Amino acid sequence: MTKLKYEADSVDVMRETLRIQLSAYYQNLAVSVFEWTGLPEQTMRIPKRQPEKQLYENGCFTLFKHPESGQFFMLPVASMNIQKNAYGEPAEWRAMALGQLAAPIASMRLTPENAVLFRNNDTYTPSKPYVETLVKRLVDVEFTLRLNINAQKMPFGFRSNNYNALSHKNTFRMLFECDPLLLHDDMMTDELELLKFDAPVIMADLNDAYNVYDQRICEFLGIDCVARDKKERLTAEEADANDEKIDCIKAVKLEQRKLGCELAREMWGDELPDLDVDLAEHVKPKEPAEDMENEEGDDGSARDI
Repeated sequence: MTKLKYEADSVDVMRETLRIQLSAYYQNLAVSVFEWTGLPEQTMRIPKRQPEKQLYENGCFTLFKHPESGQFFMLPVASMNIQKNAYGEPAEWRAMALGQLAAPIASMRLTPENAVLFRNNDTYTPSKPYVETLVKRLVDVEFTLRLNINAQKMPFGFRSNNYNALSHKNTFRMLFECDPLLLHDDMMTDELELLKFDAPVIMADLNDAYNVYDQRICEFLGIDCVARDKKERLTAEEADANDEKIDCIKAVKLEQRKLGCELAREMWGDELPDLDVDLAEHVKPKEPAEDMENEEGDDGSARDI
């Protein structure tokens, strides 16, 4: 029983490890969609990915200047429900910090007069919760795929009595791992019953399911990940609708980021003259010539690509 519990724990550890790796993978993709420039050059440097990391995880962050140190900070917002204006917009908020500045910063009263709120979108919604939900489904698909592969590799099991269950389990493991197996027991009296599983091969369906979840995550982040061969099977209307959805997602996020940069430049003038954000080169809409399904060959004739 202890052995069975250990193996169950091992599977849980593997699932959690995969979940963490996939979560990090998609977060790395998410924070690479936008490029920030003109961050303040100061003693306590603001990490390059800090703005996007905060927007991805928390849905917003606040930019402000510490009155005593003169340093600019981009930090998560502790609470936006302290006070709101007539339109329901935050009129006062607090920031969260780590280390020695945690207490002094947490006590600061931040308002639109001395700080700027940057939003991930119009609703302050972080991207991470939705991505994490789909990542869990990806992990389920991955382990279901693993089980199906194992079922094809070893399409049978054994029924045994309790006295020799551990020995038979070790034997089964050796067979599963393709280890050389030689059994010899002159006193062997117990019998094994062979159980055939005959599991269907569903690897293609599972791979399709994995790709669907992956595509949903990327589209949610504003990344076009539809495979070229799949795009060629779409009608022009379907392809355009997909591109328009992704462009709309990016436009909403970019608008909010640029609005924050504009407010910051107005508030601090010469101290942040070049603060700006734009789409990274790899996610900018391609020129029509780059999306052509055919290109000219050396003789001037069209050829498939």
